[in-house]
Amino acid sequence: MFLQVLVKREDQDLQRIGWAPTTDAVPVDYRLNTVAYGTTCAPYLAIRTLSQLVIDEGVKFPLGAECLKAETYVDDTFAGAEDLSTAVQKRLELIELLKLGSLQLEKWSAKHSDLLPPQARQNSPKEIDGDALVKTLGILWIPSQDDFQFRSADVEELSTAATERSILSNIARLFHPLGWLAPITVTAKVLMQDLWIQKCDWDSPLPAEFRKRWHTEYKSLTQLPPLSIHRWLGVASSHVYQIHGFSDASSRAYAAVAYLRIDEGNGRFSVSLLTAKNKVAPVKMVSIPNLELCRAALLVDLLCHVRKLEFLSSLPVYAWSDSQIVLKWLRKHPSHWKTFVAN
Repeated sequence: MFLQVLVKREDQDLQRIGWAPTTDAVPVDYRLNTVAYGTTCAPYLAIRTLSQLVIDEGVKFPLGAECLKAETYVDDTFAGAEDLSTAVQKRLELIELLKLGSLQLEKWSAKHSDLLPPQARQNSPKEIDGDALVKTLGILWIPSQDDFQFRSADVEELSTAATERSILSNIARLFHPLGWLAPITVTAKVLMQDLWIQKCDWDSPLPAEFRKRWHTEYKSLTQLPPLSIHRWLGVASSHVYQIHGFSDASSRAYAAVAYLRIDEGNGRFSVSLLTAKNKVAPVKMVSIPNLELCRAALLVDLLCHVRKLEFLSSLPVYAWSDSQIVLKWLRKHPSHWKTFVAN
């Protein structure tokens, strides 16, 4: 995509390179006329170009324009619709809109084969039937079931010479941007905090106590059974929605989670997990009531983040707490309380 974005003539000299076809040849001076992959500004310029395309031509293709604005992440588009005909129309508009910017969509995958363009059905590099997995936005997706799936972390082999650096590297391999695996990763975060408190060297072998704890964490990560989460939330224009948030705290960590409650009519309800977030407790000793307040604050931040999504922005929100102390603190003006609670 970057090579389709032209750089202004006066800025092209900033992308000069010298190239020699052989080691004994005189280097030839070249000027790159388009955005070079790997430059710091490349992702921004790509996103800004798509935004300008929507501004210039989006009125002709409303569904395609909305898809570029709300369902495209740099050069990956992840979109859907309430019915097949709308989805096909969105696909057609998106293709035509991008053509006006000399851009072409590639590497198609879809739950329904009718959503694939004819050329994608013939030349698709992936077989999407059955339970085949597609990696999209860093997460495994099963098109046939429309499920996201998480599998055992791709961690390195367990070693007696495990270090703080290798542990952090292995924990980071379990990618879950919406916090769906927070219950699994929180104990590993606590372990990392304890290593930091003990001032263990990044590349020195761990003490026996921490090696044993890491062995337990390693088993929980590598023996994690396949976990599937349905991508579609059940959103339909005829349904009624509410956002509900919960939080909890312990002496070592606290967390918050947001759910979408769906009233499908005729007394039928369903609940979908939206997102979650956890944090380790501060190193400095904090009372449990104060940690309960921290988890309430985390929940509010999480719910505010969720409501930034356009289709969730107008929904009623319910934040739940089982801590009477926190509820009492929240009901009074901050000036009544000491600094920690007031802030």
